[in-house]
Order: sequence, then structure tokens, then C-alpha cells
Amino acid sequence: MLKVEMRDGESSDQLLNRFTKMIQRDGILREVKSRRHFISQGEQLRIAQRKAEARRRRKMRRRD
Repeated sequence: MLKVEMRDGESSDQLLNRFTKMIQRDGILREVKSRRHFISQGEQLRIAQRKAEARRRRKMRRRD
């Protein structure tokens, strides 16, 4: 659980920005978005394979 306490002289906007950066750094939003819909194990595997193939293609394209 993240906890952000207001520092001396810190505005509420600065506090909100600091909190948002902490959430992004910890990957909480990414995890929430990924859990929004159920994805079966087989589908997760197919997605991972497609991403790996795309990475391989990009890597090969850079070598040329």
C-alpha cells in the first residue's frame, strides 16, 4: 500500500504529482488495467509469443 504524506510547504498539486509518479513507478496502474478483463492462460501465452516475435523482427530490422 502506498502512503504519501504532505511535506512542509508542499502544495496539493505537488503532492498529487508525487503520488502519480509513485503509482507509475510501482506499475500499479498497469496491473489494474491488465486485470480489468479475464484472459485465459492460453491467450496470455499467445500474446507473449506475438510480442516476442515482434521484438525479434525489430531487432533483425535494426541489424540491417
